[in-house]
Amino acid sequence: MNGRRRPLAVLLGGPLFFAGQACMPAVMHSPRIDPGLTHGYVASYTAGPRTTRGDMGGIAYAYGPVGVNFGYGWTSEKTRGLGVRLGLHVPVPFVVAAQTDLYAQLPRRALLGLDGGVGLTLIPIAEIVMPYAQLGVLRADGSGFYTTYGFLIGPDPSTMNPSGRGAGADVPGIAFQTVNGRTTTRFFVIAALARERTCPEGIDCRRPDDWSVAGGLALEFRHRERR
Repeated sequence: MNGRRRPLAVLLGGPLFFAGQACMPAVMHSPRIDPGLTHGYVASYTAGPRTTRGDMGGIAYAYGPVGVNFGYGWTSEKTRGLGVRLGLHVPVPFVVAAQTDLYAQLPRRALLGLDGGVGLTLIPIAEIVMPYAQLGVLRADGSGFYTTYGFLIGPDPSTMNPSGRGAGADVPGIAFQTVNGRTTTRFFVIAALARERTCPEGIDCRRPDDWSVAGGLALEFRHRERR
């Protein structure tokens, strides 16, 4: 009887288990906001050490984004380049780990002609929050390179930290995008690198395998022509 219950418990608990693990927040936009509604898709492959946690084996420290993206942006010439964008990433198949994103575009004059801004992304079910900044060199049509740096704050997935708290990870990324009409194709590489932390008992909790790297492709579709 116990043998039958065990696979069922693992099956039902799978989505919540993965949703509770550290995952790389999906900042699926460039520093320059596209006004209006956008939607798109993203897929990535995660590389890095795998560990066993509980009944689950081969688990990465953090996973790259796979799912569907939605966004809505506002910009105005009257504000000299200021803009705001609200975003939503729905991971597939673990939709319970949906991520919300708020991004503010800064005036290019303040950044010496570069495109940039700051934002905050949340994964409520996993208790993860990540403030981040973006900076890029984009052409008039939006094509070009840009970088993203975030600091992930949330529960500690390390099995060596019984408290489960105090996690912190640097999340750097670089991307190149091309724009063709209303479609943006984006190639990206993102990493999650755990910082050293100390358990409540004063024991060093950092493991050398607390890192992951993901590379992927994102497609974004605008519902209005770029100005």
